[in-house]
Amino acid sequence: MVPFLRLRWRNLWVWVAAILIVPVTAAAFYLWHVQQFENSRAASGIVVVPFRGDGQGSEPWFAGGLSQDIAGALGRIHGLRVLAVEPGEPPAGDVAAKTGATAVLRGTVRKSAGRVRVTARIERADGGIEVWSRTFDRPVRGESTIPREIADAVAGMLRTRPPAVPGHQAAPAAYDAYLEGRELFPRLDPDSLSEAAAHFKDATTIDPNFAEAWAWLAIANARLADACQARPNDAMAAARDAAERAVTLGGGLGEAHCARGIVRLEYDWNWDGAKEELDRAVELSPAWAAPLYWRSRWFDAMGRAAEAQADRERAKKLDPPSAGLPADPFAACLDGRYSGVQKDTDQEGVLLDEATDLRAKSFVPAMAFALMARNLQDWNGLFQWLDKAHDEHSTQLPYLRTMPGAPRGDPRFRALVDEMHFPAAQ
Repeated sequence: MVPFLRLRWRNLWVWVAAILIVPVTAAAFYLWHVQQFENSRAASGIVVVPFRGDGQGSEPWFAGGLSQDIAGALGRIHGLRVLAVEPGEPPAGDVAAKTGATAVLRGTVRKSAGRVRVTARIERADGGIEVWSRTFDRPVRGESTIPREIADAVAGMLRTRPPAVPGHQAAPAAYDAYLEGRELFPRLDPDSLSEAAAHFKDATTIDPNFAEAWAWLAIANARLADACQARPNDAMAAARDAAERAVTLGGGLGEAHCARGIVRLEYDWNWDGAKEELDRAVELSPAWAAPLYWRSRWFDAMGRAAEAQADRERAKKLDPPSAGLPADPFAACLDGRYSGVQKDTDQEGVLLDEATDLRAKSFVPAMAFALMARNLQDWNGLFQWLDKAHDEHSTQLPYLRTMPGAPRGDPRFRALVDEMHFPAAQ
């Protein structure tokens, strides 16, 4: 062969080799990152960024609510921490760096022409390199199964057991109402909680067999009562009915058992039953912080401060903003409505004098006036209002033994503690 032709063939083989080597190297690099992510799963977590609508007809709440539902489904995977980032919170990379999470889940949502298309992607938190992606294209009637499908796919990628949950396919209109509620709930202000509860109620009316909607209806009502924004004998009674329905329909849902645990703790004062339900919720949703926060409340009520703190620390490591429960369960009775009077004893005295008239106009929890009387060291007034709080089934009474500044040596205090039938403090 002449030298010129040999040179051309040599150059051709160089180009062929380059063409083959580049994609093989890229594939190897990609697989290495996937393997690194999989190997780090036991000590890591995944940050869920709110999915984005594509602007082609999807309502803004749909993508936000779906993100919450996906985070909840992922929270059932054992060995995986799930951190849901809300709009306005620090960037996902900052959250990952602070918490040690190794991955970020983000995606897009499109709902139009009777179909829902969700594209989910997992990226390495330390460089944004994509390690997994999948598109789920379903008719609207099957949209409620997408979060479970994503959770199953992620569990498969991590080679871990997928969560076992009820396979109910919610009616589309019910699922839409449910997602509106899920999008509103994390804001935790009274108006958003009330709206969320209304949407969850709509979902259960449209589809009475929708276990998740019943569970979140119970949780939303319980949070309204816990925040002193609703009468416990109304909101918690409704929460109890919803929680029982949720457990009947979805016994494998952590949300259902968490809801029933909250009701048994803060309304039924069924201490053993509350602990059993909250333990079950932690078992079923190990990456969801809320049951741990509520179980820490149970430990507080039982006088087991060290165990309460341990659960709070576990919850913070999972997802710091996920539950939003204040450390002081009594604070909500005065925060917002009467937060400005807490250091003004004259004003507290005036309000106590006007308490009957104030309560005739709108709901003001008896516990709020009990706390004002405590601040004034008006012990007769304190116990009069605590008796009324007992009649109202105040959601703060389970924490009576932790009330700051309470006259624990007063026989009336001991009598009220005995009436609550607390186990002996450990």
